[in-house]
Amino acid sequence: GFGVSYEALTGDLSETNFASGRMGLLEMQRSIDHSRWHMLIPQFCAGVAQWWSELAPLAGIDVTGVTWQWTPPRREVVDPSREYP
Repeated sequence: GFGVSYEALTGDLSETNFASGRMGLLEMQRSIDHSRWHMLIPQFCAGVAQWWSELAPLAGIDVTGVTWQWTPPRREVVDPSREYP
């Protein structure tokens, strides 16, 4: 599959307790992280960055010293009192 849990795909949490829902969410997040860092960033983001770096000087934009850093969005916390010690 795509590493997406049934609960995330359907939004049906009726048969899920906090612990099992949290475990499923963590597994899905690991899958998303893997896809992000091994597919999306190298195949899409890096290509767009290279394209921009090559074309920006043609528009008069100085790219000397420009570096790229990819920062994914922060993870949302469902219940901080139960998720943080």
